[in-house]
Amino acid sequence: AQALWNLNAYPESKIIADKGYELDSNNAKINYYLGNNFYNVKEYEKAKEYYNKAIEIDSFNSNSYNALGNVYFYEKDYEKSEEYYKKAIELNAKNSYPYNGLGNLYYFKKDYEKAKDFYLKSIEVEPVNSFSYNGLGNVYYFKKDTKKARECYNKSISLDSKNSAAYYNLSNIQ
Repeated sequence: AQALWNLNAYPESKIIADKGYELDSNNAKINYYLGNNFYNVKEYEKAKEYYNKAIEIDSFNSNSYNALGNVYFYEKDYEKSEEYYKKAIELNAKNSYPYNGLGNLYYFKKDYEKAKDFYLKSIEVEPVNSFSYNGLGNVYYFKKDTKKARECYNKSISLDSKNSAAYYNLSNIQ
């Protein structure tokens, strides 16, 4: 299911995860994958249900906490989002995604210094996280440092040639 989800084959991923759930509804990974599928189609309440069940089964699964941080971020509940991202980091400080999530959170709150710090921490943990370079580029762009912004967007694209946000952002400063 995860391999298909990573390939953006969401309907196929959900079919496999549903079958897995039929066989073992108390499997944390299956609940997490089902949460991902509902998150992808913006069915946030269902996503939260599966992520929470994954946490009930495995309370040390940082990915589920990070995923809940993402859900609450998109629901604009920034306080809960921050809480879940921080819990994910507490459980696994080597997971770059909650740092990136906190970077996004502070970016949208217009706290660019904190956003920059979290994007840089995400990059330190996982130097190939293209999303963090894109976010860092956004911080530099809004601080009027177009040279650094351009470097970050180019780095993001070099790491993930399908990162459309980085292309779009780069086009705004060309």
